[in-house]
Amino acid sequence: MDAMIQWTDTPPKRHHLIYWEGATTRQITFENPQGLTTTSFAQKFDDGWLIVAARGGLARVFDNQQKLVRSLDLSDGIEHVNTTAEGHIWVGYFDEGVYGGSGIGSEGLVCFDAAGRPIFKYAEFAEKEKLPHIDDCYSLMFPGRRSISLITQTFLWFG
Repeated sequence: MDAMIQWTDTPPKRHHLIYWEGATTRQITFENPQGLTTTSFAQKFDDGWLIVAARGGLARVFDNQQKLVRSLDLSDGIEHVNTTAEGHIWVGYFDEGVYGGSGIGSEGLVCFDAAGRPIFKYAEFAEKEKLPHIDDCYSLMFPGRRSISLITQTFLWFG
């Protein structure tokens, strides 16, 4: 049993991603220098990839040669991640991210620029606009280039 626990606690040396581009299946490999045990999200980002761990909030930006460019702290409790062609990173948080500490996840929904700086914080916006607070971001979608929809306790649509 001790060997099993040690094996599951051992971070992989690399993460493999299989994705589809049209009808073509592709596989790429990312080295794992920070020793993350899990990767929760992978999104195309700039000319490379954004790889995110939901617990802890560590995000890593890789170039198109799978070389680590930078690391970002997106905060703990990530439920959804979406990137845009403009280089924005939209992050929706689940309840442990919203209520679990003092991190930016308490906003419920945040948009970061490519450098990881927050440029939109939902809780601030909601307070000004008298909208409901987000306890848990159940779904986060981008149905159009300049619109976003998300599902929380109350369905919200920004257009």
